[in-house]
Amino acid sequence: MPKPKNFNSIGDIEREIGDRTRGLYQQASQQMPPMVNPTPQMMMTRVVRRKPQSIIPRVNGKLLFLEDAHNEAIEKIHWTSRVDRQDVIRAAIQDFIDRYFDGERVTPEAEQKIKDYYARTHPEY
Repeated sequence: MPKPKNFNSIGDIEREIGDRTRGLYQQASQQMPPMVNPTPQMMMTRVVRRKPQSIIPRVNGKLLFLEDAHNEAIEKIHWTSRVDRQDVIRAAIQDFIDRYFDGERVTPEAEQKIKDYYARTHPEY
């Protein structure tokens, strides 16, 4: 025959947890240095942020997903050449635009490159 189990009441558990928590708070307050009341000078200190050095405004943000190989190449370029990752991507885009975009359309060569890339990265099921 199974042994009857002896369960603690919820009230007892609550009191035990409360006692432990109070003890932790007391320990923490003893370890922490006392809080310093802020002076008016401390309250009026203004955080000065560095002005961005780029002429590119912080607008037009895009979420871009990269292939692992592209991401790894950008990381290697970043670390070996000590250049910003965004600058690598922007330079590549600018190069593509300079080569293949006439202000209205991309050249047939660019269209073919894009179609080939799409076919390689979007296999049909």
